[in-house]
Amino acid sequence: TRELLPEEATALREYWERGGRLWIALEPDGAALEPLLQPMGLKSLRVPLANDRVYFRTTRQQSDRGNLGTASFSSHPSVTSLSALGSQGAVAFLGATALETVTPPVPGVLLDTSVRAHGETFADRNGDFEREPGEVTKAWPLVVAVERPAAEGKPAPRAVVMADADALGDGILGNVGNAYLAVDTLRWLSGEEALSGVTTSEEDVPLQHTRSQDVVWFYATVFGMPVAVLAVGFFVTRRRGRRAPRSTAVAGGAR
Repeated sequence: TRELLPEEATALREYWERGGRLWIALEPDGAALEPLLQPMGLKSLRVPLANDRVYFRTTRQQSDRGNLGTASFSSHPSVTSLSALGSQGAVAFLGATALETVTPPVPGVLLDTSVRAHGETFADRNGDFEREPGEVTKAWPLVVAVERPAAEGKPAPRAVVMADADALGDGILGNVGNAYLAVDTLRWLSGEEALSGVTTSEEDVPLQHTRSQDVVWFYATVFGMPVAVLAVGFFVTRRRGRRAPRSTAVAGGAR
Protein backbone atom coordinates (compact mmCIF):
# COMPACT_ATOMS: atom_id res chain seq x y z
CA THR A 1 0.00 0.00 0.00
CA ARG A 2 1.40 3.38 -0.98
CA GLU A 3 2.03 6.07 1.62
CA LEU A 4 -0.28 9.05 1.89
CA LEU A 5 0.95 12.11 0.08
CA PRO A 6 1.43 15.13 2.38
CA GLU A 7 -1.38 17.03 0.68
CA GLU A 8 -3.72 14.03 1.03
CA ALA A 9 -2.99 13.71 4.74
CA THR A 10 -3.50 17.45 5.23
CA ALA A 11 -6.83 17.41 3.38
CA LEU A 12 -8.14 14.49 5.46
CA ARG A 13 -6.98 15.99 8.73
CA GLU A 14 -8.58 19.37 7.95
CA TYR A 15 -11.81 17.65 6.91
CA TRP A 16 -11.94 15.82 10.24
CA GLU A 17 -11.14 18.93 12.27
CA ARG A 18 -14.04 20.77 10.58
CA GLY A 19 -16.48 18.16 11.88
CA GLY A 20 -15.90 15.35 9.40
CA ARG A 21 -16.22 11.63 10.11
CA LEU A 22 -13.39 9.18 9.38
CA TRP A 23 -13.16 5.39 9.59
CA ILE A 24 -9.52 4.33 9.53
CA ALA A 25 -8.52 0.66 9.22
CA LEU A 26 -4.87 -0.27 9.68
CA GLU A 27 -2.61 -3.17 8.72
CA PRO A 28 0.86 -4.14 10.07
CA ASP A 29 2.36 -3.77 6.59
CA GLY A 30 0.03 -1.01 5.43
CA ALA A 31 0.69 2.65 4.83
CA ALA A 32 1.95 4.79 7.69
CA LEU A 33 -0.93 7.06 8.66
CA GLU A 34 0.81 8.98 11.41
CA PRO A 35 -0.18 12.41 9.99
CA LEU A 36 -3.79 11.37 10.62
CA LEU A 37 -3.32 9.37 13.82
CA GLN A 38 -1.15 11.82 15.76
CA PRO A 39 -3.78 14.61 15.97
CA MET A 40 -6.14 11.94 17.32
CA GLY A 41 -3.73 10.90 20.05
CA LEU A 42 -2.90 7.52 18.50
CA LYS A 43 0.04 5.78 16.88
CA SER A 44 0.54 2.51 15.03
CA LEU A 45 3.64 0.44 15.80
CA ARG A 46 3.18 -1.42 12.49
CA VAL A 47 3.88 -4.66 14.33
CA PRO A 48 1.51 -7.65 14.07
CA LEU A 49 -0.33 -8.97 17.09
CA ALA A 50 -0.61 -12.66 18.00
CA ASN A 51 -1.95 -14.84 20.78
CA ASP A 52 -0.81 -18.40 21.44
CA ARG A 53 -3.80 -19.28 23.62
CA VAL A 54 -6.95 -17.54 22.34
CA TYR A 55 -7.32 -17.42 18.55
CA PHE A 56 -9.44 -18.65 15.64
CA ARG A 57 -8.21 -21.87 14.04
CA THR A 58 -8.58 -21.76 10.26
CA THR A 59 -5.61 -23.64 8.75
CA ARG A 60 -4.42 -25.64 11.79
CA GLN A 61 -1.03 -24.00 11.40
CA GLN A 62 0.96 -21.79 13.73
CA SER A 63 0.04 -18.73 11.69
CA ASP A 64 -3.51 -19.09 13.03
CA ARG A 65 -2.25 -17.39 16.19
CA GLY A 66 -2.56 -14.13 14.31
CA ASN A 67 -6.34 -14.64 14.05
CA LEU A 68 -7.39 -12.81 17.17
CA GLY A 69 -10.77 -13.20 18.78
CA THR A 70 -12.18 -11.04 21.55
CA ALA A 71 -15.37 -10.25 23.42
CA SER A 72 -13.91 -7.40 25.49
CA PHE A 73 -16.05 -4.33 24.78
CA SER A 74 -16.58 -0.98 26.45
CA SER A 75 -19.92 0.78 26.91
CA HIS A 76 -19.28 3.19 24.02
CA PRO A 77 -22.26 3.76 21.66
CA SER A 78 -20.26 2.40 18.71
CA VAL A 79 -20.37 -1.09 20.28
CA THR A 80 -23.84 -1.05 21.82
CA SER A 81 -24.90 -4.32 20.19
CA LEU A 82 -21.65 -6.10 21.02
CA SER A 83 -21.89 -5.06 24.68
CA ALA A 84 -25.38 -6.55 24.80
CA LEU A 85 -24.31 -9.79 23.11
CA GLY A 86 -21.23 -10.29 25.30
CA SER A 87 -19.39 -13.53 24.53
CA GLN A 88 -21.97 -14.40 21.86
CA GLY A 89 -20.73 -11.44 19.81
CA ALA A 90 -17.01 -12.24 19.69
CA VAL A 91 -15.22 -10.28 16.97
CA ALA A 92 -12.49 -11.74 14.75
CA PHE A 93 -9.40 -9.76 13.70
CA LEU A 94 -7.35 -11.65 11.12
CA GLY A 95 -4.05 -9.80 11.25
CA ALA A 96 -4.24 -6.79 13.55
CA THR A 97 -1.46 -4.30 14.16
CA ALA A 98 -0.27 -2.97 17.52
CA LEU A 99 -2.07 0.31 18.24
CA GLU A 100 -1.27 2.64 21.14
CA THR A 101 -2.32 5.97 22.58
CA VAL A 102 0.27 8.73 22.65
CA THR A 103 1.68 10.22 25.83
CA PRO A 104 0.85 12.86 26.87
CA PRO A 105 -2.74 12.80 25.53
CA VAL A 106 -3.73 15.33 22.91
CA PRO A 107 -5.72 18.12 24.62
CA GLY A 108 -9.41 18.18 23.80
CA VAL A 109 -9.45 14.71 22.19
CA LEU A 110 -11.69 12.09 23.79
CA LEU A 111 -10.60 8.48 23.30
CA ASP A 112 -12.57 5.34 24.11
CA THR A 113 -11.02 1.94 23.47
CA SER A 114 -14.25 0.22 22.50
CA VAL A 115 -12.70 -3.17 21.65
CA ARG A 116 -9.64 -4.68 23.34
CA ALA A 117 -7.62 -7.79 22.59
CA HIS A 118 -7.36 -10.68 25.00
CA GLY A 119 -4.97 -9.90 27.86
CA GLU A 120 -2.35 -12.42 26.66
CA THR A 121 -1.98 -10.93 23.19
CA PHE A 122 1.59 -9.97 22.34
CA ALA A 123 3.30 -7.74 19.78
CA ASP A 124 4.99 -10.29 17.52
CA ARG A 125 7.96 -8.23 16.38
CA ASN A 126 9.78 -11.05 14.57
CA GLY A 127 6.61 -12.51 13.04
CA ASP A 128 7.18 -16.10 14.24
CA PHE A 129 3.88 -16.31 16.22
CA GLU A 130 5.87 -17.29 19.31
CA ARG A 131 5.94 -15.24 22.49
CA GLU A 132 9.52 -14.10 23.02
CA PRO A 133 11.08 -12.22 25.95
CA GLY A 134 10.71 -8.49 25.44
CA GLU A 135 7.59 -8.72 23.29
CA VAL A 136 4.95 -6.65 25.07
CA THR A 137 1.91 -8.64 26.19
CA LYS A 138 -1.29 -6.80 27.13
CA ALA A 139 -4.91 -6.13 26.16
CA TRP A 140 -4.02 -4.10 23.08
CA PRO A 141 -6.53 -1.62 21.66
CA LEU A 142 -8.21 -3.06 18.56
CA VAL A 143 -10.86 -0.38 17.98
CA VAL A 144 -10.70 3.18 19.31
CA ALA A 145 -13.48 5.77 19.04
CA VAL A 146 -12.19 9.33 18.76
CA GLU A 147 -14.18 12.51 19.30
CA ARG A 148 -13.50 16.21 19.76
CA PRO A 149 -15.85 18.91 21.04
CA ALA A 150 -17.79 20.58 18.26
CA ALA A 151 -16.80 24.04 17.11
CA GLU A 152 -19.52 26.68 17.09
CA GLY A 153 -22.02 25.92 14.36
CA LYS A 154 -20.28 22.70 13.29
CA PRO A 155 -20.71 19.01 14.13
CA ALA A 156 -18.28 17.27 16.46
CA PRO A 157 -15.38 15.55 14.67
CA ARG A 158 -15.61 11.79 15.01
CA ALA A 159 -13.37 8.94 13.94
CA VAL A 160 -13.05 5.21 14.48
CA VAL A 161 -9.60 3.67 14.21
CA MET A 162 -9.38 -0.10 13.77
CA ALA A 163 -6.22 -2.16 14.11
CA ASP A 164 -7.24 -4.53 11.31
CA ALA A 165 -8.79 -3.82 7.91
CA ASP A 166 -9.52 -7.52 7.38
CA ALA A 167 -12.16 -7.37 10.13
CA LEU A 168 -14.41 -5.71 7.53
CA GLY A 169 -13.77 -8.18 4.71
CA ASP A 170 -16.62 -9.90 2.88
CA GLY A 171 -15.74 -13.32 4.25
CA ILE A 172 -15.48 -12.29 7.89
CA LEU A 173 -18.64 -10.15 7.96
CA GLY A 174 -20.59 -13.40 8.11
CA ASN A 175 -19.51 -13.54 11.75
CA VAL A 176 -22.22 -11.95 13.92
CA GLY A 177 -19.76 -9.93 16.00
CA ASN A 178 -18.03 -8.39 12.98
CA ALA A 179 -21.36 -7.58 11.34
CA TYR A 180 -22.64 -5.71 14.41
CA LEU A 181 -19.28 -3.95 14.76
CA ALA A 182 -19.60 -2.62 11.21
CA VAL A 183 -23.25 -1.58 11.55
CA ASP A 184 -22.93 0.16 14.92
CA THR A 185 -19.72 1.90 13.86
CA LEU A 186 -21.49 3.37 10.83
CA ARG A 187 -24.42 4.46 12.98
CA TRP A 188 -22.19 6.23 15.48
CA LEU A 189 -20.15 7.96 12.78
CA SER A 190 -23.34 9.17 11.12
CA GLY A 191 -24.82 10.36 14.42
CA GLU A 192 -27.56 7.70 14.50
CA GLU A 193 -26.28 5.70 17.47
CA ALA A 194 -29.75 5.78 19.05
CA LEU A 195 -30.77 3.16 16.47
CA SER A 196 -28.08 0.72 17.61
CA GLY A 197 -29.03 -2.47 19.35
CA VAL A 198 -29.41 -6.18 18.89
CA THR A 199 -32.12 -7.18 16.42
CA THR A 200 -35.13 -8.71 18.14
CA SER A 201 -35.68 -12.32 17.17
CA GLU A 202 -38.99 -13.20 15.50
CA GLU A 203 -38.88 -16.75 16.85
CA ASP A 204 -42.03 -17.76 18.74
CA VAL A 205 -41.41 -18.16 22.45
CA PRO A 206 -43.10 -21.32 23.84
CA LEU A 207 -45.56 -20.86 26.71
CA GLN A 208 -44.49 -22.55 29.91
CA HIS A 209 -46.79 -23.55 32.79
CA THR A 210 -46.11 -24.88 36.25
CA ARG A 211 -47.41 -28.31 37.27
CA SER A 212 -50.28 -26.81 39.27
CA GLN A 213 -51.23 -24.61 36.31
CA ASP A 214 -51.28 -27.67 34.03
CA VAL A 215 -53.67 -29.46 36.45
CA VAL A 216 -56.03 -26.46 36.46
CA TRP A 217 -56.02 -26.29 32.65
CA PHE A 218 -56.71 -30.03 32.42
CA TYR A 219 -59.80 -29.99 34.65
CA ALA A 220 -61.04 -26.76 33.12
CA THR A 221 -60.89 -28.36 29.67
CA VAL A 222 -62.39 -31.76 30.65
CA PHE A 223 -65.20 -30.60 32.96
CA GLY A 224 -65.43 -26.82 32.75
CA MET A 225 -66.13 -26.49 29.02
CA PRO A 226 -68.93 -29.13 28.84
CA VAL A 227 -70.67 -27.62 31.88
CA ALA A 228 -70.44 -24.17 30.32
CA VAL A 229 -71.95 -25.44 27.05
CA LEU A 230 -74.84 -27.16 28.91
CA ALA A 231 -75.53 -24.04 30.95
CA VAL A 232 -75.69 -21.85 27.84
CA GLY A 233 -78.02 -24.35 26.14
CA PHE A 234 -80.34 -24.51 29.15
CA PHE A 235 -80.51 -20.71 29.36
CA VAL A 236 -81.30 -20.32 25.64
CA THR A 237 -84.00 -23.02 25.80
CA ARG A 238 -85.72 -21.38 28.77
CA ARG A 239 -85.77 -17.98 27.07
CA ARG A 240 -87.34 -19.43 23.93
CA GLY A 241 -89.97 -21.22 26.03
CA ARG A 242 -91.01 -18.00 27.74
CA ARG A 243 -91.40 -16.17 24.45
CA ALA A 244 -93.76 -18.82 22.87
CA PRO A 245 -97.22 -17.24 21.89
CA ARG A 246 -100.26 -18.24 23.97
CA SER A 247 -103.49 -19.64 22.34
CA THR A 248 -106.45 -17.17 22.15
CA ALA A 249 -110.09 -18.24 22.83
CA VAL A 250 -112.74 -16.78 20.48
CA ALA A 251 -116.34 -16.37 21.84
CA GLY A 252 -119.23 -16.70 19.44
CA GLY A 253 -122.05 -14.16 19.68
CA ALA A 254 -125.78 -14.94 19.56
CA ARG A 255 -127.56 -13.95 16.51
